[in-house]
Amino acid sequence: MPKDILIKDIEDIVKLTPEALADIEVYGKIGEKVLEIETHILYKEGGILRLFLENFLRKNTQFENDQPDLYKKYSGLVTWLKFIMMEMILDNDVYDIMKLHLIEALTEYDIDVRGKIKTLFLQSWDLLLRGEKRSLLLRAFSQNNETFGNYRIELSSKKRATATVANIIVDYNRVAKSDEQRTSLDEARYINESENLRSFTRAHKDLVLKVLQVYDFVRFPPIEELTREMALSPVKNVEGAPGPAPKRGIPDMPLNIPGAAEDEAARQSIKKDPLEYLQQKYDAYRIQRKQVLDMEDALMVQTRGELENVKRELSNAAREKERTKGIACLKIMARQKALISSLSVNPSWFESVSDYMQKKYSSQYDKKEVAHAVSNLKMQLSSPVVISEFLQYILKERLTMTVGDSALVGVEIGQLIGGEFQSMAYGNQETGNFEWTKNRIVNKEFVSEA
Repeated sequence: MPKDILIKDIEDIVKLTPEALADIEVYGKIGEKVLEIETHILYKEGGILRLFLENFLRKNTQFENDQPDLYKKYSGLVTWLKFIMMEMILDNDVYDIMKLHLIEALTEYDIDVRGKIKTLFLQSWDLLLRGEKRSLLLRAFSQNNETFGNYRIELSSKKRATATVANIIVDYNRVAKSDEQRTSLDEARYINESENLRSFTRAHKDLVLKVLQVYDFVRFPPIEELTREMALSPVKNVEGAPGPAPKRGIPDMPLNIPGAAEDEAARQSIKKDPLEYLQQKYDAYRIQRKQVLDMEDALMVQTRGELENVKRELSNAAREKERTKGIACLKIMARQKALISSLSVNPSWFESVSDYMQKKYSSQYDKKEVAHAVSNLKMQLSSPVVISEFLQYILKERLTMTVGDSALVGVEIGQLIGGEFQSMAYGNQETGNFEWTKNRIVNKEFVSEA
């Protein structure tokens, strides 16, 4: 490593040039920093380092050709950081790492993936709410094509396939059959008795076992155990009397566990309160949005800031499911106060949002009542209710973002527009999640519950 290069903390690392990063010793020092981040749970530093490395790999495209081994190593550090910060990163990133890098996490970085998922469930209260993160994780398992060596397994009398994570799970579920809670005995029986695993080495069998342990935890989470831990979630304590935390806003007193004075062990078992979790998740989002800011700059140059060109780029992004570009377009339009008028001057957008709302609310209200409310939308086009539905249509339906990720974007766009639009989405202190404010129908009109 060149003598004039100093790598002591994150500030030193983010100043490194591409030439410096091409040094294997520099990579080693950065790897040591990642280990320190994991050991001490340094979320802020982890987010900054991850962003720096992602931007470096994205902007220096020739680096992959010139330094393929180092490129792979730095990409691995990004993956490692994502697993370390699993409960803080966006849902789409969670899905990607579980789909593409599960075996890498278990073998290369010895990540306690099951433990990270447990923390994710506890912090988000996912199992007691929508179960969105659990569904996302199960989908990632079903689409994971990482392999356990060069083995092939028999999925049926007529079908042989590569021993991927997804295929092993299909085989495991076929043999296990049970839809009830599985135990370590069920997993061990499959490992030791499956004909498909007979040719696997001991190391590969151990790896399959680790994957099954994570999978079974996600598919059959110990609800009672997790609920007991969730029940210790902090609530606001007013003058010594425990009470529910406010749903929105910053509390004027610290959040504490009910009866914490008598139960110090319970206090120590809580790593974060929902408010702190919300703040850290938003901070992590702000770090990750650097790519969106870069895209905004590029679009302003490309479109010359002309609104019609920006709208055209938004339509293209929605069609191609380019999330970064789509979010950047929405933010540009919000800054120009054009989101509010966009539906009235774009008939196709208005029609799409109307159809989206008709389908969305027909499961909650009488279809005729919904139809009446939708027919009155033209009188509400400048209201936060309709703009919120427009944003949800673009972000969730067209850009396929999860509810939580889309609501984070909704919070930022609401801040850009200002005024009553800031209530379109919010951080829920009771759950630690970002959510959209719910809308309902009253007197044949859509109104906000905010």
